[in-house]
Amino acid sequence: MSTIGFEDLSRKRAIVADTLLTDTATWLEEEYKDETLEKRKAQLRAICRNLPAMLHDSGLLTTLLYLSRSKESKSANVSLNGHSQDQKDKIKLRMAKGILDWLQFYRSLWEEDGEIDFISYLVNDCDVKEQLVLTREAVSFAGWMKKSAENFL
Repeated sequence: MSTIGFEDLSRKRAIVADTLLTDTATWLEEEYKDETLEKRKAQLRAICRNLPAMLHDSGLLTTLLYLSRSKESKSANVSLNGHSQDQKDKIKLRMAKGILDWLQFYRSLWEEDGEIDFISYLVNDCDVKEQLVLTREAVSFAGWMKKSAENFL
């Protein structure tokens, strides 16, 4: 079990969120060198701006499913493998993966079971109390993503 202080966790949360947004912005700049770059950055800002409220109102699982679902697939299957063709879907998918990676790290602070399929864990094995803790942590992480998007993009 790892020990990390509240200030250190908050600082790490901010750094990881900022890194996620920086990497995504760099990816957008490499993908789009024309006039659609600003449109894509605006989409990224809008997604990040809405994430904390979406997590709070809809919950962790519903938000992750929304972010990982592509437009062309009308099913609610999780498409975390990145096969979506729509660029907004690819941006949303990167945000879902970033949240999942952060929650995997956060959970590793008290559980040492290594890499797990986090979606399956949330659906099948996670109790209500832990799901609330993880949802609160996702809201905090999304808050830092929102701050980074507003300041950086």
